[in-house]
Amino acid sequence: MGEQTGINLELLMKKNLVIPLLVGLLLNQSTANAISENLLNSNTSFALSHWFESHFTKQSFKTKEGVNLVYKKLTISNPKGALFFIHGKSEFSYKYAELFFDISNWGYDIYFMDQRGFGESDRLSDKTQKAYVDNFGKYVDDYDSFIKKELLNKKYTKKILITHSMGGAVALGILERYPNLFNKVFMSAPMFKINTLSYSDSQVILFLTSLMLLGKAKESLPTIKEIPKIGGKEYQLTSSKIRFSSYLELIKRRPELMAGGATIGWSFEALNYIWDLRRRSINTLTTPILILQAGRDVVVDFRGQDEICQNNPGYCKIIKFPESYHELFFEKDEIRNQVIKILYDYVES
Repeated sequence: MGEQTGINLELLMKKNLVIPLLVGLLLNQSTANAISENLLNSNTSFALSHWFESHFTKQSFKTKEGVNLVYKKLTISNPKGALFFIHGKSEFSYKYAELFFDISNWGYDIYFMDQRGFGESDRLSDKTQKAYVDNFGKYVDDYDSFIKKELLNKKYTKKILITHSMGGAVALGILERYPNLFNKVFMSAPMFKINTLSYSDSQVILFLTSLMLLGKAKESLPTIKEIPKIGGKEYQLTSSKIRFSSYLELIKRRPELMAGGATIGWSFEALNYIWDLRRRSINTLTTPILILQAGRDVVVDFRGQDEICQNNPGYCKIIKFPESYHELFFEKDEIRNQVIKILYDYVES
């Protein structure tokens, strides 16, 4: 099932859902192009999920502490290399079905692991729809184990890491352990500094520390909503109402995949981890990194991205998208098509 010999439409034909996807393929024959959001609706969203399930193999493994981690992979004959994904907070593999569909004919094996606390992997709190971790470094440990399981024993000529948001912070931890493993890294809006509004990192950490001492690690972070709404001034993720609606439709069908608002414990761990990461990441990169920076990002503070690049000249480049919100992979077509084209050119270069 993980071996792809072409777009498997048989399952979708049985469900009478193949036509929208077939039209999309015919209109987007260039490998660097993507599905138009005009073709997306509840049927195509449902069809993409089924396509994803029929083409990607689902596997899992347990960490030393017994946390079950689920991952998906698509393997093809004679791949040009491998694309390894690290997702952002509250994300999961099914969310990326459209992107996987877009890039599935590029000629690469694709790997995606749901990180602990997210998607189909084990949750770390009885409040399963809130993001929680007791040590941010465990995300790095988990991906390290994933690499040992699925990458170190394979002889790929090209290995590329693709990340979004929180995944960028995890990736820098991985690059510290494996400075020469990946040929290059592609980062969408990496979380090198969280948007703390008018407060400094140290002020927020001090505030969160007081809450942690009161035993509130697994409580919701004040003012953060479980599921953001499109157009909300305080937490807008994308300007594509269609793609955002498809995402809401997905989590309505599969609510168990959702882990929405951040807990106090997750926020405390994340802020401390990335603050220390920026201090450590000075002239340390040996792997080229391309960062796509979202000009309207209200989730991460892109000054952290600037700092990482300025401290690693020659290994880090930023391409700015002034009109994009945080979710570059899920933006409106005018932005997303550019993102996919840049990703394709970067992977192929």
